[in-house]
Amino acid sequence: MMIKSHPAALGGILAVSLFAAGCAETSAPAAQQNAASEAASISETEAAAAKTTEEEIPETGTAETASTEETAPEEETEVSGALPSGALLTKSSVWAGAQREDGTFLTEVTYDQLAQDTTDYAGILFGEAGASPAPDGLEAALAACNNAVRTGAESAALQLKEAALSDDTLSSDDTSCYYTLHSRLYVQRSDAAVLSVLLYTDTYSHGAHGSQAFAGYNYDLRTGKALTLASCFSDLSVLPARIQERLAALYPDVSLDESAVQQVFSLAKSPETGGALPFTFGPCGVTFWFAPGDLSAYAAGAMTATFSYAELSDVLADGLAPEAESPAIQSLPESVPYDTGREDAPLLFYAVPEEIDGAETGNLTVSVTFDGRAASLPLVGYGAEYGLADMGARQSLLINTRQDDDWETLSLFDLAGGSLSGDGSALGMGLYGHIPMDPACFVMEKRIQTLGTSLVSTLCGLGTDGRPAALSPWFVEDQRVGDSLTAKEDVPAERGASGTNPDAASLTEGTIPAGTVLTPLRTNGTDTVDCLTGDGRLVRITVDNPESWPQTIGGTDIETLFDGIGFAG
Repeated sequence: MMIKSHPAALGGILAVSLFAAGCAETSAPAAQQNAASEAASISETEAAAAKTTEEEIPETGTAETASTEETAPEEETEVSGALPSGALLTKSSVWAGAQREDGTFLTEVTYDQLAQDTTDYAGILFGEAGASPAPDGLEAALAACNNAVRTGAESAALQLKEAALSDDTLSSDDTSCYYTLHSRLYVQRSDAAVLSVLLYTDTYSHGAHGSQAFAGYNYDLRTGKALTLASCFSDLSVLPARIQERLAALYPDVSLDESAVQQVFSLAKSPETGGALPFTFGPCGVTFWFAPGDLSAYAAGAMTATFSYAELSDVLADGLAPEAESPAIQSLPESVPYDTGREDAPLLFYAVPEEIDGAETGNLTVSVTFDGRAASLPLVGYGAEYGLADMGARQSLLINTRQDDDWETLSLFDLAGGSLSGDGSALGMGLYGHIPMDPACFVMEKRIQTLGTSLVSTLCGLGTDGRPAALSPWFVEDQRVGDSLTAKEDVPAERGASGTNPDAASLTEGTIPAGTVLTPLRTNGTDTVDCLTGDGRLVRITVDNPESWPQTIGGTDIETLFDGIGFAG
């Protein structure tokens, strides 16, 4: 279950400074955590104003509402040879808040953690040798990043609790009044050379407004060591003028505070405080992040400036730029303008929940502004996560919506044409914590009801139309209601030899005897499930009537045949 994020309302500097203090003992510079002064998100008034001034773009196709219908791919898409790298990453959210003695909320603190997905997708789906090795330094880099975020969040949680307990304005019977801090990780780049992660923290501590902060965690994956501003750039003195010039071009209506600019850049040039200028490496260049209030008035919001690797080639350290420009996907925070580096205008997107009589309906309207154009997209979902897919000539905004029962669906917004090019509903699939980094090969999942409810995943790639396409007709069995199945009586099935490659199996008709314990391995998503016995034999079970109820095998109800069958709502 993914935790639903609160809107970024952010108030005094209190929790941001607490979080920064908690991050000091990490491989990243301590000062890198002190990335922002008192700040706030784009206000609701500004968001409403932006929405009312949107000029809808005539779309080439109708924006379909994302469907929750579960349908399998009609035919196999030829695998292009792009099998998953060992650097497939997943993200999970951890709750570290506090409660009153009566169990009501006092503070809410959440933070993200990253992990390497070591599932042998290639072996299960294609019968290949498995995933390619991960970069040598990836494990150390993920551990350092996770430790920094966890330490900061847990420290902030304790101090926020103390602050809340001493706040006389908090009513003991008001369960909605609590201090909040949410820290989210967004992977900007992950390849053989660099892991770059953006930490975006929003805090509310009962001030006039909330506050935001950015921090960049960058690692050399050849060594696993942290990359600092000083180690990445040979001459820090040239950065301030370049960044200021870029910001002036991107945000012509924003007046920069000269004293604030000088303070931030003077700190950035110091080896001890270089983290005051958060930066990340992306697929196309280096991005510098500024929270609201860092360089201008609070109401101006956050700002970013991206420079291509070529633009910084005179000061960028060797080995940090990608060897060749290639398609990539990076995850991005909502409501923070992002300079893609491809257009002289930032990209901005935010979701507005639909409400009827003050209650959310489960529908979203995602508004997108890019290169002077604006458009809106209606989607089904209570929340969304975002990624920017850079395909070279085309850029697409990936929108992963979360719905009831943890259902997820991926949609895409074509930034080149300003129209919806594909919504992913034909696959009925979502990311479920996976972080797509390579448009040619990433993991998507869906829930199915074959032999009980299970969460299954497969490898997908974005086609030239920006639409996800499965690379295999098979899905890996990730998680099910009841991890294994035990035959209560003889069950009709096809059987293979022990240790058989599932794609090269020679199967014979027969039965599996009562008492046999099966571990589901993969499924075609409709009527067939491949399982393994305890001694490694392949067993293929086919359901007679996958679209009717109750499901049967050989005419017998599946719950009569197996222990371990379970269904989720």
